[in-house]
Amino acid sequence: MPTQIAPPRPHHPVPSEKFPARPTEVAICLGTAALAQAVGFSVALGAFLAGLSISGLPDLHDAHAQLVPLRDASVALFFVSLGTLIDPKVLFNSLPLLGLMLLLIVVGKFLVWTTVVWLFRYPIRTAVLVAAGLTQIGELSFVVVQVARSSGIVAESVFSTAIAASLISILLNVFIVRRTFAWLGRKGADPRVTKSADRALAPVVQ
Repeated sequence: MPTQIAPPRPHHPVPSEKFPARPTEVAICLGTAALAQAVGFSVALGAFLAGLSISGLPDLHDAHAQLVPLRDASVALFFVSLGTLIDPKVLFNSLPLLGLMLLLIVVGKFLVWTTVVWLFRYPIRTAVLVAAGLTQIGELSFVVVQVARSSGIVAESVFSTAIAASLISILLNVFIVRRTFAWLGRKGADPRVTKSADRALAPVVQ
């Protein structure tokens, strides 16, 4: 008599009644962030500690899926608030400074990271790809320049220009990564060219 093999059972998401802690993770995150701010630390540090506190939950994947909409909404509000901090008149009067910042961020970081990755004896293709992905500055720069402005270290024009430069670099980074992948994809069509280029540009180990 032939053996019958039962079909695989479909995976069903965990029902909400089996995961009653749906609002608990949100409350932990918001409460920890508020507590960190109340004792003098930054909200970002409190949010990090909140995520660390729920990282050991057995249903972490379900908790993460439920927190994704809140994360996306918070990111949208974050960038909206950044846009309100930029004064167009101040930014227009600081166009040379904006160009210099973008040059240092995009070109400077690209050259630095290409050299660093290459010195660790990775192929030049890998070094270029890593550097292309790092030609931008993110949230940490916002925090640093905000603290510098609050301390009187930088002027309002520098603050607005730094915020604009970071946002523009994030936008440009998408096109830089795409063009880099496309360019290296064409270069990698001939494996002899790729191998010879990597061998010629790789550091020589004595």
